[in-house]
Amino acid sequence: MLSRFALGVTASTFAFVLLAACVGDDPPPSGATTPQNGDASSEPGNGDGGPGAVGNCEGDSIDACGTSCTKCTAPANGTVACVDGACQPKCSDPLTLCGGECVNTTNSPSHCGKCDHSCGAGQCGASACQPFAAASGFTEVHSIASSPSGIVISADTTVSICTDPKGCTATSLSTIKAGVARLNDVTVAGTDVFYNGNQGDFGIVYRCPVAGCPGTGPTVVDSVVNRTIGRVVAGPTDVLVTRYGGRGPYSQRCHLPECSSMIDVRPEPASGSYDADPARELDTPSHTVSVGAVSTLWATGSLYNDNYKQLRACSLATACSTFIEIDTAAKPVTALTYYDGKHYGASYAEGGGNVIFSVSDASPGARTLLVGDAAGITDVAVDASGIYWVNGTTGKVLRCSTLTGCNGSGETLATGQNGASRIRLDDKFVYWMLPTSVMKVAK
Repeated sequence: MLSRFALGVTASTFAFVLLAACVGDDPPPSGATTPQNGDASSEPGNGDGGPGAVGNCEGDSIDACGTSCTKCTAPANGTVACVDGACQPKCSDPLTLCGGECVNTTNSPSHCGKCDHSCGAGQCGASACQPFAAASGFTEVHSIASSPSGIVISADTTVSICTDPKGCTATSLSTIKAGVARLNDVTVAGTDVFYNGNQGDFGIVYRCPVAGCPGTGPTVVDSVVNRTIGRVVAGPTDVLVTRYGGRGPYSQRCHLPECSSMIDVRPEPASGSYDADPARELDTPSHTVSVGAVSTLWATGSLYNDNYKQLRACSLATACSTFIEIDTAAKPVTALTYYDGKHYGASYAEGGGNVIFSVSDASPGARTLLVGDAAGITDVAVDASGIYWVNGTTGKVLRCSTLTGCNGSGETLATGQNGASRIRLDDKFVYWMLPTSVMKVAK
């Protein structure tokens, strides 16, 4: 039997503990977790759950709170419990706690597959964002390029931009320049767009602000008669143009931001008939090209007399008459791009299929193989979030989320995109070309 003294101590202690629980509660330590989906948990505020209930409580009751406490509140579509003086929100399966509400990440456009993964204007199905049209209604799409303000599109005879995140039709696009004869390639450098077309026998490279050409018309960057243009490609410091004349293929660059004069990279041969050269490249002018800070790479399409010479490189610093030959084991190269000190490309692989590889920009040499896929890769794009590519044969858009490579064939972002080509990226979306439209999907 307890003495009066013992009872007094016990009562005092209980009163002290009760007061501390109501008035002196400290926030939980940084590693504290909040249960969700019954037995799952996440750290409050980390984007994979977050605080769904505010306030505190006493004991195990969300209602037992005096004037110094704030009553627990439940997240939207969920419940809250008081556990040892702490409010703990809870979502019932299959819901997940995201940003203060319980959502179904299998079909939520704002939390698709995980918290805070937005599909933009696209739908979410089976925990994956679904592709939707960035622009449609064209007769023929020639090329696309990403810019900070939207996706730039070369289609039919018009260079235009779609700035609406929900997508554009051919009539709702913002026109950069219309009425371009034999319009083809487009690339963006800074706030300017470069594109090529023809006036009579002249192949011309033009330049305009992404916001639209001025009333006086575009700036002519390069104009040469009877020299077919293959590609116009922007790198970190230069815009490179590939051409072909009767004496052979060549390339020139203009230095950004002025781009006031063309400088030889691969000089045009001074004489001779290239078509009679047994060592001639079969893809002329060069169409598969990447431009880095130090070097440029291009696919040859094989030589007439040597199918082992599929990939070549030249320095940008001085005119290049001797090429660096990069071994691809006689496998044709189907795509090239550049990102952060490396060229990335796709080629056919030993044993079938395709392989994506990287090559150093500073010292072009042996390839590093990164990821494999079925045959049919038409283009590759790379940024800090990963390696992306389109396979026009399988109709898939895929990603490897690490720049060091992936086992297997990467993560599928879209299917049913047969005939896809040209892939481009911005900070939130992946874009690719179809013959008469441009598609996009959230990263």
